[in-house]
Amino acid sequence: MQKQNTIEKIFDLAPAADGPRDLAGTITITREHAILVVLALATLFSRLLLLGTRVMSHDESLHVYYSWLLGTGKGFVHNPMMHGPLLFEATALVDILLGASDFTARLIPAILGTIVVIAVPQLLKPWLGKTGAVTTSLLFSISPFILYFSRYIRHDILVLAWVLGAVVLIFRHLDRPSESNLLWLAAALALMLSTMEISFFYMAIFAGFLAAAAFSPPTGVPLPSALVRGPALFRPRIDSGNRPRTV
Repeated sequence: MQKQNTIEKIFDLAPAADGPRDLAGTITITREHAILVVLALATLFSRLLLLGTRVMSHDESLHVYYSWLLGTGKGFVHNPMMHGPLLFEATALVDILLGASDFTARLIPAILGTIVVIAVPQLLKPWLGKTGAVTTSLLFSISPFILYFSRYIRHDILVLAWVLGAVVLIFRHLDRPSESNLLWLAAALALMLSTMEISFFYMAIFAGFLAAAAFSPPTGVPLPSALVRGPALFRPRIDSGNRPRTV
């Protein structure tokens, strides 16, 4: 308990004692905000630093070349060997807007990698809690996997962003069903399917999760919160009532 209080004290979400206010005096900068700003800047810096200096790998060279062909009007024919077409279309758009270079080719993964680190945990804050969301951002920011693929023009970080977005929307819809959640979820699934074929496996995982969601937790806690907070919430169903008799 003391260790938990220490963590919460480090990520104190109350306004800092000397916390500055904006000119209108309506927004208070809390310690949480300060930590998130520092994390966002550090994450973006680590993604953009010397982004174009590393030599392109074989996979990257294919993605960059065919994106360049599309961006220069030479057309594009989808080949399943190189996964979905979304990466090529997005990279071609960046080439048109900012010019083609090793730096701009990796810009979309870098931006999406930063969004995964900062935005996704904040969207999951209702289930992770404030301290949990900040801690998740911190762990994401130092993740070697996320850092590597945020500086690598491949489909991995794109599909990760869409999958986590779908997770957020599923959780939100289970807690507060709305048509807008379903529309955004459909968009996230469409982006997943247009990015990489591994999306079919993720969709199977989602289907299993939704099948479990059909059985409400006995405590009355919404299922997303119950899963995040751990299996202890389901123990009353196991421990209460008549125990099965052994033969």
